[in-house]
Amino acid sequence: MTRALLKAMGIPDQFWGEDVRHSMYLLNITSIKALKDTTPYESLKASKPSITHLKIFGCVGFVKKLQGLSKLTDRSELMVYLGTEEGTKGYRMFNPRSQRIVIARDVIFDEGRLWAWNTKTTGEPLSTP
Repeated sequence: MTRALLKAMGIPDQFWGEDVRHSMYLLNITSIKALKDTTPYESLKASKPSITHLKIFGCVGFVKKLQGLSKLTDRSELMVYLGTEEGTKGYRMFNPRSQRIVIARDVIFDEGRLWAWNTKTTGEPLSTP
């Protein structure tokens, strides 16, 4: 699953750790045959997991800026979605310009676009198979 996510979204191999983390999260909230069509999460917590917060791994999101704002500056910054943050309601977002991972809650996602890693600008919309 990790290799498929990296290759499908054109994400560099340096993010394999983030990808493994997201893949394990997905495997824990999907049903498996060994548990008779229940999820590992459901067998541990006795409640069904919610999947409404999931987004396409590697899609672009606009993260709301909180500091350094004046009247005419942009209110958001373009970043790449790398999964959810455990224990919070936040998303793990990678800022390609500053090369840092940011935990953000106020994000608007554009799941039809991905980051063009070779040009440092936003990529073209994803083509549907």
